[in-house]
Amino acid sequence: MKIRINANVLRDALSIVTMAASPRAAMPILEGILIMAGDDSIVLTGSDSMLTVSVKVKGDVFDAGAGVVRGKMFSDIVKKMPDGEIIVSSDKNARFTVSGGQAKFNIAGSDASQYPRRDSENIFNSVSVPNSVLYDMIEKTEQCVANDASRPVLTGGCLESINGQANMTALDGFRLSTRQCLCTPSAKDIEVIIPHKSLAMMKKLLNPSEETPITLSFTNTAMLVDIGGTELQSTLINGPYIKWRTLIPKDFSTRVAVNSDAFRDAIERAALIARGGENRLVKLSIGENTLSIMSRTSEDEVVEHIEVDQFGPDLDISFNVAYLSDMTRVIKTKRTMLNFTNSTSPCVVEPEGDKDCLWLILPVRTTA
Repeated sequence: MKIRINANVLRDALSIVTMAASPRAAMPILEGILIMAGDDSIVLTGSDSMLTVSVKVKGDVFDAGAGVVRGKMFSDIVKKMPDGEIIVSSDKNARFTVSGGQAKFNIAGSDASQYPRRDSENIFNSVSVPNSVLYDMIEKTEQCVANDASRPVLTGGCLESINGQANMTALDGFRLSTRQCLCTPSAKDIEVIIPHKSLAMMKKLLNPSEETPITLSFTNTAMLVDIGGTELQSTLINGPYIKWRTLIPKDFSTRVAVNSDAFRDAIERAALIARGGENRLVKLSIGENTLSIMSRTSEDEVVEHIEVDQFGPDLDISFNVAYLSDMTRVIKTKRTMLNFTNSTSPCVVEPEGDKDCLWLILPVRTTA
């Protein structure tokens, strides 16, 4: 194999595929990057066996072929190469030569035949949503994905498609976030669980200001998606997802409408104190159309008051500050609705005027 490619193009491609490759893989071959050069295409692939990402790049192919080059070593070399054209070649012993400017590297590689093949199951269903909407669905839910390996179904986001409406939901046992949107109707109802790493990779590839439809296709065990010429294949998490809709309260005793920017900024200031405490708590006190945000440690304290529209009786309730901070960062509407049943029941948060998004956060019981 022998190819010529622009250094910046190669760096950009490697920045994507190396995120999928595994630096400590059970299969050593997966620490590498597969380079496939055809008559008119060059494709770079990284994989950890669960997530596979392939990027097609422009370049000149002098000799078609394929090989696996050590991912970190190759990426580090390309980063240090001067701008301009880079020549990459491999011989029959899978030894690579990388040259650019006056620099020339000879590094060991592996035979491409050892690299795992991608899932070849037949696609049975698909759904399409706009690029920017899919980005927003991931952004508003990924924070609630659990990292508890003992509950694997919670380590991903649940994507549903029913009657032309798509829904992405994540929960970790302490909080829940869901975002819905209109979509192209799928052939059959869809309910799949996409691993967090795959969601994070998709978010990096998506454009939050682009409306081009993105199609997610599914086999029995995997998801396939093409985002701007980058192909992603992800193994799905097996098992039914939690029936999350039954967790959301329907009736509330106290409701508060608060300016979103003021609420976010106050939470961030309270976090400066709360993060130094043992329990990382922030207390919300609601009364006389005022929301008081407080955090206290043995040495430090912060109190801030925000004017709000209050509906219902006064209330005191405490939360983990990280949960409030994660949520307020991604709310884009002018005002936010906080809905409470009592001081020990979940709070339901809705961006005012946006019924497509919803958060549920469990409070922390305190003795004070």
